[in-house]
Amino acid sequence: MRYPLRTLDDDELKAVTSSEDFLDFVERSAKVIERALDEEYDVLADYELGGVDGELEDDDEHGRKRRGIREVCQFWDERWSKKRMISDLSFSPKFPELVLAAYTKNPSAPHEPDGLVQIWNQHLHSRPEYVFHSTSDILAAKFSPFHPNLIVGGSYSGQVLLWDTRSSRAGGGAPVQKTPLTGSGHTHPVYSISIIGTQNAHNILTASTDGVVCGWTVDMLSQPQEYLELSTPPPSKTEDLAPTTMSFPQSDPTFFIVGTEEGGIYPCHRYDRAGAKAGTDHRLVYRGHKAPIMSTAFHPARGPVDLGDLMLSSSLDWSVRLWRIRPPATTAPATSAIATTQVVEPILDINREDVVYDARWSPHRPGVFSLVDGAGNLEVWDLYTDTEVPVVKTTPSKGRGGILTRSLNKVAWEEREGRRIATGGLDGVVTVFEVGKGLSGTPEDVPADEWAGMKKLVGKLEQQDRSN
Repeated sequence: MRYPLRTLDDDELKAVTSSEDFLDFVERSAKVIERALDEEYDVLADYELGGVDGELEDDDEHGRKRRGIREVCQFWDERWSKKRMISDLSFSPKFPELVLAAYTKNPSAPHEPDGLVQIWNQHLHSRPEYVFHSTSDILAAKFSPFHPNLIVGGSYSGQVLLWDTRSSRAGGGAPVQKTPLTGSGHTHPVYSISIIGTQNAHNILTASTDGVVCGWTVDMLSQPQEYLELSTPPPSKTEDLAPTTMSFPQSDPTFFIVGTEEGGIYPCHRYDRAGAKAGTDHRLVYRGHKAPIMSTAFHPARGPVDLGDLMLSSSLDWSVRLWRIRPPATTAPATSAIATTQVVEPILDINREDVVYDARWSPHRPGVFSLVDGAGNLEVWDLYTDTEVPVVKTTPSKGRGGILTRSLNKVAWEEREGRRIATGGLDGVVTVFEVGKGLSGTPEDVPADEWAGMKKLVGKLEQQDRSN
């Protein structure tokens, strides 16, 4: 039995079109249609003639394409990206097509939110998939690896914020949880966030520039579960330690390192352990940089050889350093209260032509990492083949905002296959690149001799360091 359609009067029509369910439906449906229209698929491809162009797949006579790079897409929004600087980038661990970009405030728009997080979809170029905001500049943000719909951010005011993609439109993009502006948490800018643990037991660890490290649970941001005050080892003139970066190794969630404004890198413990108390380990310091540390990154170590003790650091002194981090269990205990701090030097120095703002390991290739610098360059290195020059070097094309290339300050790898790299900088433009198969691939695609060769290289570099 069919019922005749009834024409709605103005009041009924207005009630329907302004309802939450209707607006959510239109928003979701519009995104689906836009993604379909954005999909670049050649429906006229003739597979008898060789099919679709296999760019970056087939070798030329020198095998260059397998180790090449090409720009895939750029993201920039006229309203939200204008005059904002990108402060952090990351890919979603669950949905590799999603790229998170955090932004600082637009100084010429005092009535717009100061902090901004945009989630871009590589299948939807015209606008962001989600937009979240904050009352303070966002300095760090990332997807939760244990809850794909949650995003954690750190702000200039010291607040730790939590956004949920399920409530993005209903809440107007506001955080669903945030830490209070009281003395129980951070009172200085939060530049570093780590989410560590397992699916059923994990914590959010945050570090602010006043030397405080806090541990939080996703369920309760009103009070930190852990509170550490870091201090510099004697005979420093001041006890204040200002962390700018914080990194955890894959193997030990109770041990981490911090890079500081004065250029030192310090090992730290979340809890008391034999020979060392919770906080900064005063027995060791990693020194090699002469300016503030901009990034630190432990090797992902997902292969037949354990390289998890390798760490990259970048600095305002125009260099990248490779370190062999000593495991906390083998650190020699201090013999007296006045024992001197042991200084550890890097095993490899890589000097560049400009400030290096960020350096990140490839998720699967043992010797591959990328860096971005103040001249707007993206470089991809493979230490397994060359420690002197990068494999490829490129710059983003002219920004969608009509701005010439400016400084790049963030870089991130897509973690599932390690094929795509996102970069961003002062102009607020996110650029996604794709590298060839020789620089990417799943763990099964990487030959075991690359891992063995990288281990051999590390041993050789350490031997050279000792002989010097």
